Parts: sequence; structure tokens; C-alpha cells
Amino acid sequence: MRLASSMDAIRKQITVPLFIHAAILVLGGSLLVTLLLLPLPIGQVQLEAGDVASQNIVAPRRIVYESATLTQQARERAAQAVPDYYDPPQSRIRRQQVSRSHEVLALITGLRQDTSLTEDQRLDALLAIEDLKLTSTAAQQILDLTDVDWASVVSEVPLVLDQVMREDIKEGTLSLARRRISVLVSPELNDEASTVVGELARVLVRPNSFLNPERTEELRQQAWDSVPVQTQTLEQGEIILRAGDIASAEDVEALDHLGLNQVEWSLWRLFQVSLFSASTIILLIGAIYRLNPKVLQCRRHSGLLLLLGASGLVLARLMIVPHDWLPYLFPLAAVTMLAALLLDLQVAVMLSLSFALFVAYLSSGNVPLIFYTT
Repeated sequence: MRLASSMDAIRKQITVPLFIHAAILVLGGSLLVTLLLLPLPIGQVQLEAGDVASQNIVAPRRIVYESATLTQQARERAAQAVPDYYDPPQSRIRRQQVSRSHEVLALITGLRQDTSLTEDQRLDALLAIEDLKLTSTAAQQILDLTDVDWASVVSEVPLVLDQVMREDIKEGTLSLARRRISVLVSPELNDEASTVVGELARVLVRPNSFLNPERTEELRQQAWDSVPVQTQTLEQGEIILRAGDIASAEDVEALDHLGLNQVEWSLWRLFQVSLFSASTIILLIGAIYRLNPKVLQCRRHSGLLLLLGASGLVLARLMIVPHDWLPYLFPLAAVTMLAALLLDLQVAVMLSLSFALFVAYLSSGNVPLIFYTT
């Protein structure tokens, strides 16, 4: 009987602390999650990019933050400033076209000398030459040249073509290169021969420098990566938005960093808040159990701990808001002193550190406020 009674007593001693721990975890966690998810009573707006501000919005404190929006814009500008990269002129294409010009000129010479063809047949055969694409007028001018003038054309066309294709010729600058051909023709030729040289060289010139998409993308990525993270500074009292202004992405980002923009509820936010709450409470209970387990084993002390924690959390949620001076009135010192008097000094220190984490979360890492309240 005595053994059974002893076992029952041991079970009760074990069950009561476990029940208290579970109650603190559930109640404290539920309260913390609820407080963090509830919108602030004052000082917040709900704006997205493109929305119109209904009131003047002023920065409640000085803040320096890394701006993802400004960084993105700066990197996009740097990447867009990099021009398309073209490979150097390919001498192979120049040699091919010069060689092709000799073939074409030989073919035309044969047509001019073929006495078995009528004038119309010569004209049709000239117009049918692949990759020349001559106009009827230009083809007729070729046939009308004297043998002496044609001999001058035969020697001049490859020279002009070689000269013009030694420069960069891109798809977009092909017309400009063709217009320059007329100044490269020897002035010793008469007008008819010069015109024919220009026509033949224009139809034979080809682009010799081509866009390299891979290299272009590589250079733009280098420019993108070279831009450092952009920071933004807002001074206390600086107007972020005036009533009637349309909010930009930069404005919304500034409101988010200042904690002035209400965060919409979502499963991801619920997960974040729940993880933060559970981690904080577990660490607090674990530390108290390690330092002074009697506090958790006593119902009265556990109740006082829960009461002090809940009261402090509610006050913090109501007072840690975007305001000039209200957050600095949060009575964390009073809560800590009460915990030290009613419970234990070590418990009070752990409770104060837990509240410091809560203040840091609510104030978006406002370091002066964290040190002041702690």
C-alpha cells in the first residue's frame, strides 16, 4: 500500500509540472501569435504600389536600410547601359565576297561577250544572277558600258569591296556602309563606270560583324553584379507620402521597413509568427527550468509568471508602435522588477531578455529602443 501511495505521489509530482508547462506553452504561444498577427491600433496604413495615400505619412524615426527596390533599379540601369556585343569583323567573309565579286564579274563579262544572245536575253540573264539582285536600270547600264569602261569596272569593284569590308559592318549599319561606297570609287573613272562600280559593290557587300548574345549577356551580368546594395536613409519627421500622392514601390518598401505598413495575413506569415513565438517561449521555459525549476513546479509562481508575461505582451503590443515617444514608455523595467520581487532574480532576467526579443520583433530591429527598454 505504501509503495502504491508513493508511486501515486510521484506521478502527481510529475504530472502537475508537465501540465503547467503545457498550459504555459499553449496559452503563452496562443497569446503571442494572436498579438503579433493583430494589426496595430495606431500609426499604420495599408498601401500597395499604385495606391493613393489618404493622409500625410511621416517617418517616426531615423532609419537606414538596404533598399531592394533601389538596388534592383540600379542594377537594371547598369545592365541596360551595356551595349550589344558584336564579334570583331571576320576577314573570312571579306575574302569570300571579294572572291565572289571576281566570279560575278567574270560571269557578266561572258554575257557581254556572248554574241549568240540577244540584248533582251543578256538583260534577263544578268537579272537572274544569284545574290546580285540588280535593278533593270543598273543591269542595262552594265550592258551599255564600252569594253574599256567595263575593264575599269572589273578591276575597281574588288578593290572597293575589299576596302569597305575591312571596317565593321553590322546588320544595322549595312545601309551606312553601302552609302560610303561612292566615296571609295576612284575619281579617274567616268560617271557611267563609277555608277556601275557603286551598284555592283553595293549588292555584294555583306555584314562581317555579328551579335554575340552569350558575351552580351555575360557583360550585362557583370555590370549587374558590380552594383553594390543600395541604402536608403530616412530622417525622423521626413515626409514619405503626402495626402493624394500615388505610392511607388520605393514608398511601400520604406513603409515596410518602418513598420508603418500593415502586413497582410497569410499562411507564411502565420508560420513565421508561430515559429518565433514557439522558439521564444520554449527558450524561456527551458532557461527557467534550468535555473530555478521550483518556479515551474509551483502553481502560484507559474500563474504569476503567466500573468506577468501576458500583461507585458499586451502592453508591448499596444505601446511598441510607430510613434515618436510612446514606445519608450513601455514599462519593461517595472515588469522585470515585479518578476524579481515575486518570483526570482534569475527568472526576471530571462523574462526581460524574452521581452527584448519581442520588442525587437515589433520595432523591426530598432536598436536604440531595444537597449532603452531593456
